[in-house]
Amino acid sequence: MGDFNTKIGSNKDHVACGNFGLGETKERGEMILDWMENNNLIAMDTCFRHRLKEKVTWVSPDGRYMNMIDFIIIRRIERVEVRDCRSLVSADCDSDHHMKSPATKPWIANECWRLIQKRKKERKRTQMEKATEQQLRGQRRP
Repeated sequence: MGDFNTKIGSNKDHVACGNFGLGETKERGEMILDWMENNNLIAMDTCFRHRLKEKVTWVSPDGRYMNMIDFIIIRRIERVEVRDCRSLVSADCDSDHHMKSPATKPWIANECWRLIQKRKKERKRTQMEKATEQQLRGQRRP
């Protein structure tokens, strides 16, 4: 966990960044993108298309400047577990930063899906074994 306060934008040169960032990549942004890439991490905020107000994580006190400088960073392998990631504009947290919220798939749903896939494979294997046995029986009869 950290507070990097940097702009990474939608940098297509790095796999650690999605296509839906906000603004341009700054020097510190390049540094954090390189670090994320070396550690197989990804900024989930940049992976989902949202309206501007749902991308913005910081607003200046006068409201003139808006930036996306806070990110939810996870391991790249766990990217499939996240369904959505956005700023919560209506959350009142007494700060000039907006709260971030990732929507993840429920763990139980993933376990159920794996169990269903395992059962499908077992059924398919059983059906193939039955078909093979029937073929062998058919060859023995004549």
